[in-house]
Amino acid sequence: MRLSLAFSLTVVVASALVLSGCRVTPPGEMLVQRINTSTQRALVFTDVGIGSSGAHVRVSNVGEPGSSLRFEVELPPGMSSSPRTASLAAGESIDLVFGATAPSRDATVVIRAHGQSTAVPVRVVADDGLICAPSTSAAVASSTHHGWPDGAPLAGAETAGIEVVVTYAAEPIRAAAVPAVARRQVAERALASASASLVRPGGVGEHDLVVVPDAAALERLRRAPGVALVAPNVSVYRSALPNDRELDEQWWVEPFGVAAGWSVQTGASGPGTGVIVAIVDDGVNTTHQDLRDKIVPGCDVFDFDADVRTASHHGSHVAGLAAATGDNAFGIAGIAYGPAVSILSVKIFPNDPAGNGTLDSVLRGMRWSAGLSVAGLGTNEHPADVINMSFGFGDIAPDGPVAQTLTHAVREIQGAERAVRPVMIAAAGNRGSSTGVELPARLDDVIAVGSVDFDGRRSSFSTYGDGLHVVAPGGRAAPDNTCLRPGVSSDTQGLLSLGSDSADSLVCMMGTSMAAPIVSGTVALLMLETPGLRNDPAAVATHLTATAWQAPWIGDDEPNEYGAGIVCLDAVLATGTVCGAPGP
Repeated sequence: MRLSLAFSLTVVVASALVLSGCRVTPPGEMLVQRINTSTQRALVFTDVGIGSSGAHVRVSNVGEPGSSLRFEVELPPGMSSSPRTASLAAGESIDLVFGATAPSRDATVVIRAHGQSTAVPVRVVADDGLICAPSTSAAVASSTHHGWPDGAPLAGAETAGIEVVVTYAAEPIRAAAVPAVARRQVAERALASASASLVRPGGVGEHDLVVVPDAAALERLRRAPGVALVAPNVSVYRSALPNDRELDEQWWVEPFGVAAGWSVQTGASGPGTGVIVAIVDDGVNTTHQDLRDKIVPGCDVFDFDADVRTASHHGSHVAGLAAATGDNAFGIAGIAYGPAVSILSVKIFPNDPAGNGTLDSVLRGMRWSAGLSVAGLGTNEHPADVINMSFGFGDIAPDGPVAQTLTHAVREIQGAERAVRPVMIAAAGNRGSSTGVELPARLDDVIAVGSVDFDGRRSSFSTYGDGLHVVAPGGRAAPDNTCLRPGVSSDTQGLLSLGSDSADSLVCMMGTSMAAPIVSGTVALLMLETPGLRNDPAAVATHLTATAWQAPWIGDDEPNEYGAGIVCLDAVLATGTVCGAPGP
């Protein structure tokens, strides 16, 4: 069972006793539980339509029999709660449904009972159709701790209760003639006293994995004879997993082997010089917190100047997926999030976000990014090791003059005599047809990347057929084109990455444009980990196809929907793969 870290507090109400005739009503004990599947430490709401989709917090009286608990909820401006106040007898619970009607970032909901209080962190963010936020629509059974600090576990949907590890005192076990039997007897008596469930037993000297139903049962287990220690079964993350705030929104990190791959290589270091990934696109947000320290001087080859800033989100989003700064407690983490991988922005589109580039600007952009000379432009002092091209030429014939011109440029860029021979990666296209991938992805020496969704299935928009090499996460589109996390009230999935509105802008987009930079970032880490593959585009392409995950639904009779398979970072870095378990 995978558990999440979350806030959880128990407040012991120590007010004066309430007298009813000659009967003393003991004080209740308040238990505040989050019943939300998000792993964020704060409940997150959008400012539109929240409040009717499900409960978010459960308040319980876990005090002794006969106790009474009355609580009330204090709310920040722009929020509502149903109910605002209630009285609970011992053993009773009530679920609170919060609503948000106005933005109020980083607020706090306070639940008070007889002078004691529990603070619930809340973030309210604007919902403009692009911003991704954790869902508040799914409520699952969960519980909390008694007296543990923030960060204690919540049980998963499979078991309602608190998951703990239990260590038993050694002395009674050593004294027994049959140690294993004695240990089990000690454990069984202890668990029975707490109405606890055994999830996984341990042997002599090991711990048991146990679920107790509530905080009162937890206390009984702690006091049971033979029990030495009871500890929360908190999640343990790989040491390389970054601490970025929105990492939980990056649904492609765990199931596609990215987190496992990060245990090997993050781009934090590597032999020799660093790797440069060129984003040949419509410019990037050079002031973004997750990009500004990774940018090397780029070029606007459309307008012939050095200003690569843009009003469009596209290039910034692509750059973020490839190499947004990670482990900085902010935003997201790109595939190659460490400082050894840099971003070179090459702008081939006009400043108008609706305007198109041309074959001319594409050719100049490709050449300049690779360090070749371009008339009217200065020399690129930072030739790219990887060139990402998240654009396409639509229905242009794959064997006509445009294709031939592009092929000529690619062959010059990757010429055997060149000191830097970049790997070129391109988006397959978003027409969803089986007629073959678009140019420039269709070119022989360019790696064509299609898109899959959270389930590892071809995205409906992803073009496939001739020329497709591999696929990677790119999302799933729905008619309303909204952006939500997978499995939340819609089958729409976007990829969260960087935007161009501000220094902290985050937006959601989907497409093969998003799948390509995931592969580009993967190739950058491969070059750092295996320097012998640098400047050898053919060897990199062979390695990607040889390590791609052949999901069970990828059949020989399909019209090349997946190419060689799904790119998984851990498999590319030769650690095996977790692709498919869990996840797709």
